[in-house]
Amino acid sequence: MFEFRFSKDDWPADPGTEGIIAEWKVSVGDFVNKDDLLFESVFVKTNIEILSPVSGTIKEICIKKNELFKQDTIIVIIDDNTDVSDVLTSDNDAENKEPNETYEIETGLTVLEKKSISGIRKTISNRMTASWLNAPQVTEFINVNMDSLVALRKGKNDKSDNNINIGYEDFIIKALALGLEGNRDFNGSIINDEIMIFGEINIGCAIDTQDGLMVPVIKGSNQKSIYEISELRQKLTKKANAGELLSEDINQGTASISNLGSTGIDSFTPILNPPQICILGIGAISKQVQVINDDFSIHQIARLCLTFDHRAVDGFPAANFLMSIKEKLEVPDQLL
Repeated sequence: MFEFRFSKDDWPADPGTEGIIAEWKVSVGDFVNKDDLLFESVFVKTNIEILSPVSGTIKEICIKKNELFKQDTIIVIIDDNTDVSDVLTSDNDAENKEPNETYEIETGLTVLEKKSISGIRKTISNRMTASWLNAPQVTEFINVNMDSLVALRKGKNDKSDNNINIGYEDFIIKALALGLEGNRDFNGSIINDEIMIFGEINIGCAIDTQDGLMVPVIKGSNQKSIYEISELRQKLTKKANAGELLSEDINQGTASISNLGSTGIDSFTPILNPPQICILGIGAISKQVQVINDDFSIHQIARLCLTFDHRAVDGFPAANFLMSIKEKLEVPDQLL
């Protein structure tokens, strides 16, 4: 008998994360050839098709649809000593089908639609619930004068001959990455009650797609130019919207960004992307009246929202970290 499981070396996501069965493609009693599709799973909001490493008969499905599993969990047992000619159709197949259950809503309200929480939505639900329940999350806010950055971005895009339109998010990714260089305690994760601070600085970018929220990672963000960050972010966004992200596109993130600025939202409280220690929210840029040296003037202002895990860091270091990002954005030439 072959017990299919993901070892540490085979695990297609970051340590400490869980997978979920999105859909089984086989039933008990089915014969599969090597490299036949067994099931679809979701790891960190990305669907991955899992192929059979052996030929044989499906003897037991240990993890049902929408159930979670971890490294070294037995997912399916395959009898690799059988031949396809030995396999007979069995009524036992029905035991592994998803039950067609109906539920009565006794509220007196008309139910227009009923949606199951499954697949990527189930993964998002589980991860966000775990994040909220396990991590004492605090969000700090700061206003940033974006006048210089607005002018710099316009100038760079007007003069650009490489067809790359740099976004405000690209500058903020670079500012966050450089800020993490001097505030390493925020560049890490909490895994198994241990705080792990990482040497690499890899920024995950939350992207809203029709299949749900995806967080592809720009690796080595602190070492990339603004043009490199912009080009890679746009490529990852296209892959996310097409459902083509690979495991290497979403793994090894050390901090994250969530940008709601394009929706007109001024500020919000982003939820941590577990097991990471921090996430930076980006609000809309808008013209606001400011008092500078007792004079009123109009400036382009954006609000940044830093959520952090209070188990790993405290409020005062978080304020200093947020201030360092603000200072880089208000003098944006240092980001080039």
